[in-house]
Amino acid sequence: MSPFEKFFIDLFSNIPILTAMGSALVAQIIKLTINLCVYKKLSWQFLYSTGGMPSSHIACVGALWLTSALTYGAGSIESAISFVLSAVVYRDAVGVRRQAGVHASLLNSMLLSDNNEEGDDLLSDPLKTLLGHTPTQAIAGLAVGFFCAWLVVCVITKSCYYF
Repeated sequence: MSPFEKFFIDLFSNIPILTAMGSALVAQIIKLTINLCVYKKLSWQFLYSTGGMPSSHIACVGALWLTSALTYGAGSIESAISFVLSAVVYRDAVGVRRQAGVHASLLNSMLLSDNNEEGDDLLSDPLKTLLGHTPTQAIAGLAVGFFCAWLVVCVITKSCYYF
């Protein structure tokens, strides 16, 4: 077996990575379903969009952290690194990215109220406003990630470090 083949076999058998990516996909599918129920229209853009309920970014890193903690132990270096990463992503999604979305919304409304020609040029591509998450959306993403991690590690693979 070549080193290239071994790399991909190792990558695609890495439970924390697979669980993290899977939970992000589950969160995006939930987002698509919520949008379908609310607007009665299937919009595939919600499979890859940012913002909204639940946060797929937080689901991904939350699942990574809990999978690492359940697989290697909460005191492991894998758990520590993924916990710190999760905290940074959570803070970014609820803080910085959310505020950037609020600023974009304000700028879009200012440009809409401005009737000069310079503003009209800028309005051809309004700024994206759905960037970050409310605390509720972030907690929902964390719940999705934790559920996926528990399901994969404790129920499917039955390899929980603590059980």
